[in-house]
Amino acid sequence: MASGDSLNLFMQLVQKTRTCWLWQGAISAKGHGRVTHHGHALLAHRASWILHYGLILPGLVCCHKAICPNKHCVRPSHLYLATISDNTKDGHRVSYGHGRRIPIPAPRISPAQRFFNKVKKTESCWLWEGAITGSRYGEFFYNGKVRLAHRVSWMLHHGVIPQGLCVCHTCDVRLCINPTHLFLGTYKDNLQDASRKGHMQAAALTRKSALKGRWAHTYNACLMCQTTTQEHHAKGLCQKCYMHKRDTELWQKHIQQKRLSTSN
Repeated sequence: MASGDSLNLFMQLVQKTRTCWLWQGAISAKGHGRVTHHGHALLAHRASWILHYGLILPGLVCCHKAICPNKHCVRPSHLYLATISDNTKDGHRVSYGHGRRIPIPAPRISPAQRFFNKVKKTESCWLWEGAITGSRYGEFFYNGKVRLAHRVSWMLHHGVIPQGLCVCHTCDVRLCINPTHLFLGTYKDNLQDASRKGHMQAAALTRKSALKGRWAHTYNACLMCQTTTQEHHAKGLCQKCYMHKRDTELWQKHIQQKRLSTSN
């Protein structure tokens, strides 16, 4: 135990809070408190141990307990002695060999917990709030593979999905993963269900609109071949003549660039 004078001088540089005793003096380059004790530079929490409990045996270091994440803390009840090897292996505290804080590993949670953390439950549907595919279905990494969220929901509630079967919605909400809104069916059953609900017709109209695009403007006849049986491009050409003209122009441009490179 240290003399009262040494302890009083030390405590003058300490700010006590409800939990930690924070060092207010000099700080080392690695972020720990630093103090001079009997002519030797010491880490402040190591000096605190010596002042309260006595000398530290050779080969031991003073570490912070798991309850204390603060490098500046010098509260003796937050400290313990360990070997350098034990301190390095301790994932909660500071590695003195590298001068950096080893991150505290995140607690492991089950796949089901991870899954339902991304779900917002409403009165009817359970809406997925995680990652979404290009077709607007939820997706989730489960059992080593990225899967559709409503399929994962079925697997979590009912078990493995038989090979060749789809998980279909009764509510027609793609982001819904409520197991009571899901049912199993073949690919044919899924298509027939979509057809009954009018989804296939809507998809066909969408594809047709996308294909028409720049061919939406119609002319009485193509300006090159005079055909009247096809939709025409805005330039007045049918699709066949337009593609032929475009390929010809691209080829002529290529030949011209080749001649210029050869002449140079």
